[in-house]
Amino acid sequence: MKLQRISITGFRSFKATQVLLLNKMYQGLWLVTGENEVEPGLGANAIGKSSLFDAVHWCLYGKTSRSLKAGTINSWDFDKGASVSLVTMNGTKTSTLTRTQSPNTLTWEGEPVDQTRVDQLFIPQELMLHTWYFPQFTSAFIDLKPEQRMEIYTEVMRLGLWDEKSDLAKRVSEAYKELVREKELEVVKWETQLLTLKKTDYLPQKAEWDRQRLARKRAREARIKTARSDLVKARLIVQNLNRKMLAYDKKLKTFNERVKTLGKYIDDLRQKETRASTTVAQLDQQRLRLVKEHSLVKQGVCPMCKQKLPTKALALTLAASLKEINEKLRLERTQADLLTTQIEEKEKELADLPTPENNKLESIWGAAVQEMESIEREIRNEEKEKVEKNPFIDLIQQQADDVINAMAMLEVRREEKAESEQMQSRSAFWIKGFKEIRYQVMEESLRQLNTEVNECLHQLGLIGWEITFSAEKETKSGTVKRGFLCSVRSPHTSNVVPWEAWSGGESQRLRLGAQFGISNLLVARSGFNPSVEFWDEPTQYLSGGGVHDLLAQLEERANRYGRIILLADHRSLNYPFKGNIHIAKTAEGSTIDIRY
Repeated sequence: MKLQRISITGFRSFKATQVLLLNKMYQGLWLVTGENEVEPGLGANAIGKSSLFDAVHWCLYGKTSRSLKAGTINSWDFDKGASVSLVTMNGTKTSTLTRTQSPNTLTWEGEPVDQTRVDQLFIPQELMLHTWYFPQFTSAFIDLKPEQRMEIYTEVMRLGLWDEKSDLAKRVSEAYKELVREKELEVVKWETQLLTLKKTDYLPQKAEWDRQRLARKRAREARIKTARSDLVKARLIVQNLNRKMLAYDKKLKTFNERVKTLGKYIDDLRQKETRASTTVAQLDQQRLRLVKEHSLVKQGVCPMCKQKLPTKALALTLAASLKEINEKLRLERTQADLLTTQIEEKEKELADLPTPENNKLESIWGAAVQEMESIEREIRNEEKEKVEKNPFIDLIQQQADDVINAMAMLEVRREEKAESEQMQSRSAFWIKGFKEIRYQVMEESLRQLNTEVNECLHQLGLIGWEITFSAEKETKSGTVKRGFLCSVRSPHTSNVVPWEAWSGGESQRLRLGAQFGISNLLVARSGFNPSVEFWDEPTQYLSGGGVHDLLAQLEERANRYGRIILLADHRSLNYPFKGNIHIAKTAEGSTIDIRY
């Protein structure tokens, strides 16, 4: 991604929109200078050189290199808010990042984005300040505390990845330790279960159950035998009762037939008696009529007309008829009395008939039949032999299956435990292994860094000088002391001197050499290759020769990496720059002009 254009409006001394067309500039070293028309005595100071560089930083991160943000970056007497746009090119595609203040916006290609997205498109702020923007008021990499250097170095080199992997290996190791403990408990559980199973013996219980079943079978057979004997007796009783019932039924039949015959005979006699009584009554009425008529005739009066009869012949006739009626009446009465006597005799005979004995045989027979049927049912129930299975057979088989299963599970758990122990051992190895990889990566990168830095020192005129970066030294107690250490060896000293002990022009050269080296390493490792670098007043504390060496190094750097390097300086430097970025500060604000 190449930076093509910088557009600034209302940012510090830049009021009206100013545009720096980087795409119109050649790769190489460019001087950013100018003049202060508002305060001529300041020369090229306070014209907006640093503000030009900080505008890029503010657009990317919402603050300047000294962490100024919001209203502090607005032009003091400018009504509108600040706005900075960066136009970039990736391949053939151009894109624009714009940040404004009042209102506060951040857009990429016209669409709102957040800071995380910008950091993904470019690089985080800390990385920028040590790779392609080197402000004068911010500590160089070598000026930072060892812990700060290590933090930046770790982030860029992604050394934290190996720490994360080591921590992950530790968590995995702990997890496998816990799993090993769980498997050990399971192994003990199955060993205990297997021991318990083998100690349990169901054979005596099985034999005792078989003995009890045989006893139950013999008792049942004895009950069947007794019941069959009782059944024979019951059947004999029923048969005897059946014979008595047949005899009784025969007598009862004869008795009933005799009763029926006598009853029918009595009924016939009563019918005859009734007819005789009726005849007696009729004859008696005739007799009474004849007696009356005979009495009248004897008096000589006609019974019909009540006239006197001339003769007694009728009386004689009536007397003869009366005699005849009396005779018949006597005979009928005699017959009726005879019938009555016969009825009484037959009724007495019926009453005197002997009733058959043993009329309770039926109930006795019924009870005997029920007893016989009950015995038969008892025999049938007993003869239905219940299929009894020895429950200890299943228990013995289940025990055998459980033993096989317990042995299999024990073997599986032992294998799982061994596998977990192996995995725990492997993961425990990588706790230190990833740290060793981290150390190797760091050592390799430190060798590269030391080589690059010392080469840059040589080019800056420090012949025979050497900077050595080291990190993470192990203490006597075995712990690791985190920090990115820096020491300097001079041809004029016999011992290594800590960086912090140096000052003045030598320290500035050392600082610049370290900055070059760390920038090269960080750019190479991060994968972000900037098309432009910003150096703000890097020549301070340097002598004339030191300034020349620095400019030559920057030019060589620009040509080697194909970059545009903008160097801001308040002095007029005598050097063949590619051109000047001339900034003039007037009462209307600062303006930018490219001069070749």
